[in-house]
Amino acid sequence: MHVLFKEGYADRAYLAKYADAPDELEAHLAIAHARSGRKGSPGCPPGEIVEFARLYGQTKRSFIRVGYGFSRLRNGSVNVHAVTCLPTVTGAWQYRGGGALYSNGGLYKINDRLIKGLDALDPSIRILDQSPHRRRADRRQARPRRRAAGDRPVHPEHQSDERVPRPDEGARGLPARRSASSACMSSS
Repeated sequence: MHVLFKEGYADRAYLAKYADAPDELEAHLAIAHARSGRKGSPGCPPGEIVEFARLYGQTKRSFIRVGYGFSRLRNGSVNVHAVTCLPTVTGAWQYRGGGALYSNGGLYKINDRLIKGLDALDPSIRILDQSPHRRRADRRQARPRRRAAGDRPVHPEHQSDERVPRPDEGARGLPARRSASSACMSSS
């Protein structure tokens, strides 16, 4: 974002109309950039970051599709927020096909009554809500545990639901972990 502001790729008219505090954001980015020492990030030299920022800034009708895995990494929500701010800085939202998308779950109105079994649901039968039990089990897992030498810690969010793979799963041939809550819920 710093490059977008510094090199004139920021759409200041769009920012003035639709953003909350573009001047404060620009000042914050300038300070953060000066403090960072232009180190880049692991595996991505600063030159490539600047090159990509210029390419993105020159493409007015740019579109970013953010995947779920990105949000599940360290500082994921902050990173997703920063990435989804890019179309606002460049004004890409004003162009057809421009902007960003995190999830397309609500885009399609699919009738899921049959697949979820809602057509056979009997409203006279009470449904047991497992969420309080799940939260307790997840808190138990989030407590620090003793690890063997070489065992890397796993973020509680990655091990709390068997449907969410760990970022390093597969890459190192690790088996999927199951939480106590998911085992409890799937054993019935």
